[in-house]
Amino acid sequence: MAGTLGQQVRASANQTSGGRATRTQRVQQQQSQRKAQDNFNQARAEAERLKNEVFVDKDVSTEYKEYVPKKYLDRDGNPTKTWTSLTAYSQQKILRNTKSKDLAVFNKTQTTKDEFTFDEYSQEYEKLSPDVKQFFTSPTEITEEKNKKIASEQSIINNRIEAMKQNIIAKQEAYKKFEEWEQRYKYSTDSDRRAKQEASNDKRMQIKNMILRKLKHN
Repeated sequence: MAGTLGQQVRASANQTSGGRATRTQRVQQQQSQRKAQDNFNQARAEAERLKNEVFVDKDVSTEYKEYVPKKYLDRDGNPTKTWTSLTAYSQQKILRNTKSKDLAVFNKTQTTKDEFTFDEYSQEYEKLSPDVKQFFTSPTEITEEKNKKIASEQSIINNRIEAMKQNIIAKQEAYKKFEEWEQRYKYSTDSDRRAKQEASNDKRMQIKNMILRKLKHN
């Protein structure tokens, strides 16, 4: 019987809900509930096993040979720090100029991760029984959740771009107003007053340059 444990128990109870259950019916119901509990526990255990053994990245081991010039070995036959501290390019250059009889060979093993892909997840998910599937997220749900996340992130990016555009427009308008003000500005013929005006305009020029720098930065 597929479905969650609660659904299975309710289905069993509904079979005797039409009236007062006889002793035989109650025994059958208890047996059905125990069976549903056993099936649920077995499915959960199987799901845990699959999550740990199948729905995981795999370690892949690759054997290879490493060559080291014998003059770079210590008294125990291991590569010296001088050799291991060399760059890969320097090591290859030395190896090319070393005769094969002067090389020591080490058998090495490299372990890498073979990632469990979404396609593999989808394929393995389809092999699951309905009882076990309830403990996994379906590929459709994963895709929907991923699309929601992408849409949310895209909305945040679009809002930031729009805010930057509005900021640039505001600065451009401020710069334009400043230029219009400069064109209309008239200096006094009085030398003292003109000196104050020029000093004041120096501050305005600093503001103008600051606006320009911000526009260039954006």
